[in-house]
Amino acid sequence: MHTHLDIGPFLGCLLCALVLLASSSASAETYPPPPAPTDSSRWGEHIQRTMALLATSTPPRRNKVRVLFYGQSITEQEWTKLVADDLRRRFPEADLDIQNRALGGFSSQVLVKTAEQDLYPFYPDLLIFHVYGDHRRYEDSLARTRQRTAAEVVLMTDHWGADTDKSGQLVDSKWGEFMDECLHKVAAKYGCEVVEVKQPWAEYLTANHLKAQALLKDGIHLNDHGNYLMAELA
Repeated sequence: MHTHLDIGPFLGCLLCALVLLASSSASAETYPPPPAPTDSSRWGEHIQRTMALLATSTPPRRNKVRVLFYGQSITEQEWTKLVADDLRRRFPEADLDIQNRALGGFSSQVLVKTAEQDLYPFYPDLLIFHVYGDHRRYEDSLARTRQRTAAEVVLMTDHWGADTDKSGQLVDSKWGEFMDECLHKVAAKYGCEVVEVKQPWAEYLTANHLKAQALLKDGIHLNDHGNYLMAELA
């Protein structure tokens, strides 16, 4: 029987050996934490190698672990720094090389090309990926990553933008629903981990009586509160 590492709730299924962030450097303000997940039984099943490298690092044997954040403007934001800083703090004996090569405004149609310089040569152990755009180019990026690297891949679903909050109810667009379905299909096809952001984000808004805009600085980009929540869920 294959035995998974013992994993916990920080960052959802991203780096599941971690616990919730004790504090957020994005703001001195304290935000309500998201509710505990109801089922974590399958967390981390597609990032076992990365977790093993982190967990087995020791002072005389500092395992090299390359982590790459890739996507567009959402992935450029502060939540990725919170994740990176916390990883370094929790795994000081690992030789962590964490880079963010996200490109604001670059959709999947463009990132599939820029990956030639940004993604494949870096050869990450763990790729954390979120992008908007053409679903076909989204899958192309994953297919090429599988062909040209040995990276374990984490795909993040979308958060809720301001335009989805209508009359006090969160209503996803048909395109949003379509892309969410596509993401889960390609994740299954290529053996990727999925970080579920959309549903717990909605539950967080409801539980705390917040509008979608309360976590945003414009229609889609995250404010400090949004960065805190993304780091907790991602």
